[in-house]
Amino acid sequence: MCFAFIQVAWAGKPVELRTSLWPPYQVMLKGELSGVAMTAVKCIFEGLDEGVNVKVMPWGRAISDMKSRQADGLFTSIYSEELSSNAVMSSPFALEKWYVYSMGNVGSLAEGLPLDTRFAAVRSSSQFQWLRSNGFNNIEEVNEGGQLLLLLASGRIDAFIADDRYYNELEKGHYSAFRGSLPTFNRRFLRYTPLGVYFTNTFVDEYPEFMEKFNNQITECAGTPIALSALEEKTIRRIFERRLRPLLSNREVFRALTQQNRMSAGLAPSVKNKLDETWRRERAGEDQPFIDDLLARQVSVMFKAIQDTSDGLFTEIFLVDRYGLNTAQSVVTTDYDQSDEQAYAETIAKTSERLFISDIQFDASSMKFHVQVSVAIKGEVDRYVGMLTVGIDVEEALRQGSGY
Repeated sequence: MCFAFIQVAWAGKPVELRTSLWPPYQVMLKGELSGVAMTAVKCIFEGLDEGVNVKVMPWGRAISDMKSRQADGLFTSIYSEELSSNAVMSSPFALEKWYVYSMGNVGSLAEGLPLDTRFAAVRSSSQFQWLRSNGFNNIEEVNEGGQLLLLLASGRIDAFIADDRYYNELEKGHYSAFRGSLPTFNRRFLRYTPLGVYFTNTFVDEYPEFMEKFNNQITECAGTPIALSALEEKTIRRIFERRLRPLLSNREVFRALTQQNRMSAGLAPSVKNKLDETWRRERAGEDQPFIDDLLARQVSVMFKAIQDTSDGLFTEIFLVDRYGLNTAQSVVTTDYDQSDEQAYAETIAKTSERLFISDIQFDASSMKFHVQVSVAIKGEVDRYVGMLTVGIDVEEALRQGSGY
């Protein structure tokens, strides 16, 4: 099956991509290839004013086509060590939330995932590849997702892994198979999984400027930012309230803010800019007296201790004064002046004590997903004296969430 949609071609010929049907990312609607991922890919190539041919086939054959250079790339894929030896993955344009589904208590599975667990997975799927790469060998391979529901309901397997949106599609599509009474499966969050397009090393080497242009176009075509679900936001808020809220009334925090606000008061914009430039220059070099001085402060040391004992839950903790300048931090921030950040605009600038929680951010270097939680700190005379920001690893928060 072939689907082509743009006349102008990259370097005189369309880019050859392979994919397989995987609702809701790739689906066939009235004979046309559609879905979340297909829409994004089409938008990206239209934005590049380049051509692309997409062929639909089983995932294993799609991988074979790419390895044999019959295709320039494939989608939609998670990060794969196997694929990465032959190809380069784009920036993510979609995010899956994987859950372990079972008939029994899935909590113990999510915490330990015993290697002898009887899993089922769609043949050559991302879930199958992930299970194999993580040492699970007791896997029953199936040809389509609906069989996962039937196998689990019949007790022939212990569990399967699925993206929540994909599971919803399965549930709707196979409701009739259970005669209107679909079993209630238990589920437990496992991991976030970024999805992207793999392009062969040969193609990237031949067109070295392509990947940068492709990735830049993703921002405009991938839709809205990745936001927390209501349940995820509730978990993040609960963690903040129980573990971080006490910092807002900590004496050392107030003492540090009082001293910093005195130093920052009346600073001209040109001086703040120079301090910020110094910070960024030191951050890129080895000699860092300005940064080292701030990291050595008592509150910074306290923040680092909190982060280091959080079992990976907190990725950063930093404090800024009422003018947006760094006062204390557990790790080195990108900038010294935070007054141009959305968090500052939504807290201190609005004189609001409400928590501001960012969209989910993906760190490609660490393959981690985190959010920033920020809140303004009010002084003794109803004046806002600073802002506390905490980076939280969302996956770790959901794993630890049952304890809050």
